[in-house]
Amino acid sequence: MSKSLLNTHRDLGASMHGSRHPRNSRFTPRTLGQLVVTVGLLAAGYRYLWRQYSHSLDRSFAYSDSDVITNENRQEFQQYAIRNLLDTGLPFLENASPITVQDFQERRDRLAEALVAEDTDDFVVEPGYTFKYYGNVSQPEWEAREVSKHAQK
Repeated sequence: MSKSLLNTHRDLGASMHGSRHPRNSRFTPRTLGQLVVTVGLLAAGYRYLWRQYSHSLDRSFAYSDSDVITNENRQEFQQYAIRNLLDTGLPFLENASPITVQDFQERRDRLAEALVAEDTDDFVVEPGYTFKYYGNVSQPEWEAREVSKHAQK
């Protein structure tokens, strides 16, 4: 800024405050009061939010021995989950059709040849394109991420 513009700004500030010289002190009683009120409101808000959050933390991490999943509970849950899945009618399999036996045998034989060539004893099929190709699952509507979603037990 130019020197004359700074002087004009200083003069304007001085005329607004009723004195010829601008105040150098930032902490007037008014600004100090505003600061105290602001800090008080922030502290009260923090205390309120911390109280709400800490109670939810206590509930989420506190558990008793009865909350531990036993093998019996796990098996019961598994049976309910399987029954609920079967009760849906498995709509995602409506358009699924198996590949022919000949296609499946060709894929199996090519995989066996590749494993022998690599001197490998086994091959793990994971959900995805390899599952669709080697696991005899053929549904063109499934994407790779959907195969893994439907193929997991």
